[in-house]
Amino acid sequence: MRTLTENDLMDFTKEKLEEKGFRIWEKLPDGREHWLVPIEMEPHIKYGSKFITISGEEITFDESTDLDTRFGLLAFGFRRTP
Repeated sequence: MRTLTENDLMDFTKEKLEEKGFRIWEKLPDGREHWLVPIEMEPHIKYGSKFITISGEEITFDESTDLDTRFGLLAFGFRRTP
């Protein structure tokens, strides 16, 4: 069931994100971290959620979203302050 939004994911603790397989793609100059979503979480992400690709483009997640993976991680995620 697709119930998780980007806001739900940003509320997870760092430990919970790591436990679920999320990984930091980069640390931004403003102190935020860009976390990538593990492919295993894809079936749980709610359509309409907003994410940022590894190239910095904002996307809306839906059934046509490219599921390109890098080392088991989708090529998009979210940015948050640690």
